[in-house]
Amino acid sequence: MTDSAHCIHQNSDIAGIGVRINFFATIVLIALTPENKHTAELTNRLYENSVLYGFALVLAAAIQTLTKQLDLYHAIFVMQIIFTVNFVYNAGMNKFLQGPDDRSHESRIKFRRRKFFIAIQMFTTVVFTAWLLIVWIKGSHFGSQPECNHLVKYVLVFKQVRATETWLRAMFITYLLIFSCVLSYRFISIFSVCVDDFFGRQIVRRDWMKNAYLQTGFYFGFASMVWRL
Repeated sequence: MTDSAHCIHQNSDIAGIGVRINFFATIVLIALTPENKHTAELTNRLYENSVLYGFALVLAAAIQTLTKQLDLYHAIFVMQIIFTVNFVYNAGMNKFLQGPDDRSHESRIKFRRRKFFIAIQMFTTVVFTAWLLIVWIKGSHFGSQPECNHLVKYVLVFKQVRATETWLRAMFITYLLIFSCVLSYRFISIFSVCVDDFFGRQIVRRDWMKNAYLQTGFYFGFASMVWRL
């Protein structure tokens, strides 16, 4: 009988000590840092670090999936990390949609920098969404060790649920399809801000977070589940 001791192999590119330290340090600093003019530079750098971190993690997961090196357990690890980091992404998105702080040269330079990181963030989100759809569509047949996938379990309200359960996979797939529609709204909002900035028009102040409560509620619900073998 296949057991967890023979199924889970170390994957330092996905769940190495450096990956975990970066994640926990960023989340803790974001949670504890008040947002004001004195901490603006710190929160900006934390957001940028989160974007690059998420990009590298998703890229590694996609490459390992293509080369059949990624198992379902570590795929879910990536999913949980990105779901959590998405809270930081939403804050960065909200700040970007406000446009430049003013029309000064320094503010324009900072806004160009935000555009660069928003582009990376959106690319990462698109790749992550497509990749995760593949993960849940394949389900029990996904990854380098499909014979072990039935051992991967969530603990949901004190009850163990196999990650390969049809209803759980259907829930994630439905959510991802809905989120794909949300992505189109994101692209339209970003495009309109960029167009307004290019033509020097006054950017309409938008509060992305008001439109993200339902989305982040889903994220919190999914991320609060703990998976284990």
